[in-house]
Amino acid sequence: MKPEELKPGLSKWWPAFGPLPSEKYIGKLKEAGIEWIETGIRQKPGYKSFEAHSKRLIRVVERFRNHGINVWSVHTPFGIDIDISNPGYAENGIALYSEIMETCAFLGIDKVIIHGSSEPIPEGDRPERIQCCIDSLGKLHRPDVKIALENLPRTCIGNSISDMKTILSTFEGRVNCCIDVNHFHSGDIVDMIKALEEYIVTLHISDDDGLDEKHWLPGQGVLNWNGVLKALEEIDYRGIFMYELMAVFAEPSAVRKNFNNLIMMYNKE
Repeated sequence: MKPEELKPGLSKWWPAFGPLPSEKYIGKLKEAGIEWIETGIRQKPGYKSFEAHSKRLIRVVERFRNHGINVWSVHTPFGIDIDISNPGYAENGIALYSEIMETCAFLGIDKVIIHGSSEPIPEGDRPERIQCCIDSLGKLHRPDVKIALENLPRTCIGNSISDMKTILSTFEGRVNCCIDVNHFHSGDIVDMIKALEEYIVTLHISDDDGLDEKHWLPGQGVLNWNGVLKALEEIDYRGIFMYELMAVFAEPSAVRKNFNNLIMMYNKE
């Protein structure tokens, strides 16, 4: 698929309590021509009511759909106390993610983004933590909701092509991935896109300074956006071009303008 055929989307979390997406915000999405979103519910620390979490997710998704906005994917919460790579906490994460995936199946949403770990992870602990992550993902698998394991930065599980291939190849297509282009700092993100081609079902789009994640608008950092778009065209990516940005940069009109500029610059090359 050519980059100009891609559709931009916007990832935005909503609080466990409080107002639902407003008509004003939804109107901004529509005015900007953004028809697809990724959503998720921020898990309040210590808040263990998975049932209440899922009820909130249902209300948020229905709110968007009732106003003509499509939900592409759901981002699951993450943190130390639900870390699926940590033997002491993995069952907490499995319980929460299983409930969210059940809710997604009920809503007809077929993709959930899952973090493979929290951090920091000492180098000597990586083999055990990777295996625990694999075991947890195996328990979470269900045929009607795709797991998109997100590549992560710094010392997290999934910070390298090797980590991601080790985990994903275990499942023979039963676990997929979400490429976050501002999470890879041990090489060129284009190489990760090409290496994980067969597993990619969704993206997180933002820019960084080459040292750590920043979630800036593309063009504000150092990423080679023509290279990213070319790689996506070469692997025939057909999903949503899902922006995941710091709130200050996530105005729908700014996202649309940025997407249009990326495509314009790519077509000039």
